[in-house]
Amino acid sequence: MAEKSDAQPEQTEQAEQKQAEQKSPEVKITRLEGATMAGVPAELSGPDQVGEVIGGMFSTAAEKIAAAGGTPGTGISVYDMDPEHPENGLSFTVGYLYAEGPVEGLQLADLPATEAAVLAHRGSMQSIGQSWRALEQWIAESGEWVASGPSREVYLQSGEDVPMDEWVTHLQQPVQPTVVAEAEHLEEELEVSEQDPNGSAKAGSGEAPAEGEDTADDSHDSEAEQRAGAENDAEDAPKVSEPGA
Repeated sequence: MAEKSDAQPEQTEQAEQKQAEQKSPEVKITRLEGATMAGVPAELSGPDQVGEVIGGMFSTAAEKIAAAGGTPGTGISVYDMDPEHPENGLSFTVGYLYAEGPVEGLQLADLPATEAAVLAHRGSMQSIGQSWRALEQWIAESGEWVASGPSREVYLQSGEDVPMDEWVTHLQQPVQPTVVAEAEHLEEELEVSEQDPNGSAKAGSGEAPAEGEDTADDSHDSEAEQRAGAENDAEDAPKVSEPGA
């Protein structure tokens, strides 16, 4: 009985530690090197459609790369959605890192080098939306960074030969310092006001806006607040190590 009693606190401590890690995910600002991917592009009405199509898109990409005599690299998907106009839908590309030249039927895309907030999601795709929301929240609360550019998922460990609880997916959200983003936003507003004599800021005139005249919008919504979760179907994860899968 004593042995059983001693083991219980350890198990409880481990469970509490695991819960704490889930509530406070480790996010790192990382420099991503530039890369090239070969993939299948798609236009979706929203992130909720991703799980329906991602598996077939990965299979298509792998088959076409293999037919070209190439070998797929690490599986990757790129999401691009205007956070200010989510009703415009989602541009979505699924494929593999690949630098061996053009592949018939696939789109080559250059992924620029960038600073990114990176979070490692562990487990099946069914809970990846929670990890994305945690990453968004971290960026929004950091006060130092804002999302800048399409987000990425890099599938480091997945596939039918890997248990779901051992899958590892890196969530990568390109970012830039808040001060840089604010300066760029202000510069854009000044350029617009200089081109529009009826705007809120009249270049060189020193005049205030007339009564009833619209003023420039000084809000700056974080892109991370609009970034939705991704795949919901665990069976649609990419088979990174099996090009013909």
